[in-house]
Amino acid sequence: MRGNDQRYGSRIVNYADDFVLLCQRNAGEALAEARLILTCLGLTLNETKTRVCHVWDAPFDFLGYRFGVQYLFGSGRGYLAAYPSDVSVSRLKAKLRRMVGNHMSWISEEDLVSEVNRVIRGWMNYFSYGTLWKSFNKLEKFVQSRFRGWLVHKHRVGNRGECRYPAAYIYGTLGFVSPTGYLSQRACLRNEPGPRAGCGKSARPVR
Repeated sequence: MRGNDQRYGSRIVNYADDFVLLCQRNAGEALAEARLILTCLGLTLNETKTRVCHVWDAPFDFLGYRFGVQYLFGSGRGYLAAYPSDVSVSRLKAKLRRMVGNHMSWISEEDLVSEVNRVIRGWMNYFSYGTLWKSFNKLEKFVQSRFRGWLVHKHRVGNRGECRYPAAYIYGTLGFVSPTGYLSQRACLRNEPGPRAGCGKSARPVR
């Protein structure tokens, strides 16, 4: 619009009334121009949600994703990436805490697995783009811990249940979705190298 894309090397990404203005140069001027255009349309920016940031130095969140620097394992080389934001991960964990806990000992294993799988699949389907391994790995460890605690309480096991309920039992026998297994299978289907997992027998099943 008005040649601003050429002037600032800019591109607008929007969803409903939220948008991000990506600029290669003169971001402050671009923001002022956007403010002027919106004023002409009878609209105003939400200043509490508006800021200028250099993404290499300060990440930003948009539509549940965080856009910022990540580092390659081994080399430590930085690159710009999209990954689930801390807020998105925290919200999912809060929901799973409500679903999996001692207060839910009345529900059957089959029903709990089905309900939790539905939530995790929906979350993974949304966050199917970007750098995901770290977030998915943390999610998997969190779900394992919550579910083991639930099993120990439900069946009155006198320990933390790590030996009685190993990962193979949780994913193989009970059929919980494995977030890292999902990533490994997806990498296999795309002929991409899976992060820390192969495409053979070591990959956990996804159901």
